[in-house]
Amino acid sequence: MLFYEGYDSYKIELTMNRRDFVLDSAKVAGALLLSPVQLSGVTSFIPEKEFPLTKLTDGPKQHWFGYYDKLQVDPTGRFVLGNQVDLFFRSPAIEDKLTVGLIDLEINKLWTPLGETTAWGWQQGCMLQWLPGSSAEVIWNSRVKGKFVSIIHNIRSNSQRILPKPIYTLSPDGRYGFGIDFGRLQFFRPGYGYATEDKNVPEKAPEDTGIYRIDLKSGASELILSYADLAKLDRPLGSVAENYHWINHLLVNPAGDRMVFLNPFPSLSQS
Repeated sequence: MLFYEGYDSYKIELTMNRRDFVLDSAKVAGALLLSPVQLSGVTSFIPEKEFPLTKLTDGPKQHWFGYYDKLQVDPTGRFVLGNQVDLFFRSPAIEDKLTVGLIDLEINKLWTPLGETTAWGWQQGCMLQWLPGSSAEVIWNSRVKGKFVSIIHNIRSNSQRILPKPIYTLSPDGRYGFGIDFGRLQFFRPGYGYATEDKNVPEKAPEDTGIYRIDLKSGASELILSYADLAKLDRPLGSVAENYHWINHLLVNPAGDRMVFLNPFPSLSQS
């Protein structure tokens, strides 16, 4: 059984290099819970007549997009991105394929497949999204010869570029992507990472992996914060250097100079 001792949230000055990064930590003390009465009051502020629902896809396959922080609609408001899979109700395995598609709102909600991927999960899909500011290029994560990569697809020319690493989030100017080890994320937080053949317990806080930045044009990447760096940080409740560290929910601020993320640090125990 996995026992969680806590997790911290951080922000990084993205203009700094790895040695000079500035981190501010905030201990997560709890969660805000709304009662059913409070929830009913919240929904009353959203009249259906002002926000009508429009069905964009049909069965028998399943369709969805992903997380709220990704760009699903292009700048013109015409094209909507979506994921499509066969109907099944279990965690995806390595061989399960997801189809990335485009919905044209001006042509009877026409669904056009763009490509396939086996690097995906129910929570966040394959990180499918438009490149910021672009009405032609989209990006998603995939798997090539057993390695996780990201693909930039041009919907006009139908051409593709393969980058050597997957992405989690993008900078607002569309120049950089930021990513993590999705196999490690899947081990510690099943459903958020991607299925792998490796079922062994990962290292507690390796030095050679963590958050990396990748240039979306050249494909060059650099590690900007390792798990070992995180493990060495002082914590309000004492050292967590011997805990198992992982990272989730990367997000770059609108100015493009800072990033926030979650750093859970569970201890593994058998029971």
